[in-house]
Amino acid sequence: MRNVQSRTLAQRFGWALFLAGVLASTSGCKKLLKRGLAGASDAGTSTTTGTGVGATAANDAEDPDDQLEDKIQPYIVCQNSLTSDIYDSRGRYFQWVDPVKGLTGKERYVYGLYKVDQKEATDCSKGVAKAKAMPPKNPKLEELGDEYAAAAAEIAGLVTQAEKYYDAKDYKDDAFAKGKELDPKLRAGWKRFQKVDHDLHEELAGITKPLARRRLAEIEKEDGKKFLYHRRNTIMMARELVEAGSVDEDLTIDFPLYDSAFKDYDTALTDLTTYGAAHKADLSKSKNVTASTGYDMFTREAEDFRKKSKEYLRCLRDAPAKAKVGTKVAIKKLPACRDGSRTEVVREYNQFINTSNTWKFP
Repeated sequence: MRNVQSRTLAQRFGWALFLAGVLASTSGCKKLLKRGLAGASDAGTSTTTGTGVGATAANDAEDPDDQLEDKIQPYIVCQNSLTSDIYDSRGRYFQWVDPVKGLTGKERYVYGLYKVDQKEATDCSKGVAKAKAMPPKNPKLEELGDEYAAAAAEIAGLVTQAEKYYDAKDYKDDAFAKGKELDPKLRAGWKRFQKVDHDLHEELAGITKPLARRRLAEIEKEDGKKFLYHRRNTIMMARELVEAGSVDEDLTIDFPLYDSAFKDYDTALTDLTTYGAAHKADLSKSKNVTASTGYDMFTREAEDFRKKSKEYLRCLRDAPAKAKVGTKVAIKKLPACRDGSRTEVVREYNQFINTSNTWKFP
């Protein structure tokens, strides 16, 4: 029998969170969403992950979900610490280098690259190696984790070389010789990393989404629909929303899916703020002395995300006829929207998740 008291509620549900990153393609996540839409509130799933690698109590070992959370935590840490930096560095490089033609040495501007912390890549390799030995066994996840760590280490090393080279302006001394040597390696390294990053994200989504549903049900059963429940539900619906707005393989966005996800998120956040308005005084009784401030910070960022998501919803809803393919919206034919954009939605989502990771309540 499962021992649900093996960890406190805070221990079992105070997880690290996924950042959206570039979310270039999340079609696999969309398939999960579409299956869930028929199930009313069950459509919402989570960006949440494990409680940490260090849990070793014997009674925890009897809990499959606790084991699973511990198992996937290092993979989440890898993606949260490396993915955005690697894509940011790539984006900076391609601001001044043609991504198809590559470096010519005749570029008008030389901006260099943003740094990628090699220590984070080293820590990632250590983390996935530790996770590989942890139950439950998952060959596909473990293989992808190894591939991710290797690809991240490779591109981190290349970026470090290139960043130092351009920062020192050494290209003025060797007529871009080293830059031209590094250029094809950088482009190949980013391409390799992008694929495995996407594949690992999809694999983890397939694990964390049903896991989050089970955990939310536990929260409701053990603690009721209080702050913890509403906080987790809001985060879960936020991830569903940001993924519903991602682009499918055919370069379209499913408007009914996005509309439904927005309504679910809107309801979840409204439920949280309604409960908060009536029970905020309870946060002062929490052992967390900053819980009240955490609630304020969380709801402020959640509101900002809701605002940008609604603006993007209007953009998709009011798309011109030429951009509509049935119930979908073709991104290439969608004019720039004055109200909001996909980029702004992702930026607000990442800010929201960063705030949630920093400011805890209850």
